[in-house]
Amino acid sequence: MIVALIDADSAARLVEESYNIAWNYLSQSGRIDDPDGCHLLLSEEISRLIVDGERNALRLANKAIAGFERRIAA
Repeated sequence: MIVALIDADSAARLVEESYNIAWNYLSQSGRIDDPDGCHLLLSEEISRLIVDGERNALRLANKAIAGFERRIAA
């Protein structure tokens, strides 16, 4: 697999944008019972996906939301 390198500033903006999309969705849907746990989960999931090569903020947010939903369903 070829992974495109991303500079720190671009990665930070991508994490922030993706996180905000996911947080706003989960917040508006009333799914956040534990804000600290949700923050950690979203941040970890988005960071992992970026390391894996994902660069689209909306896809990152959607995948982070899916990961959040999987973990709270378990």
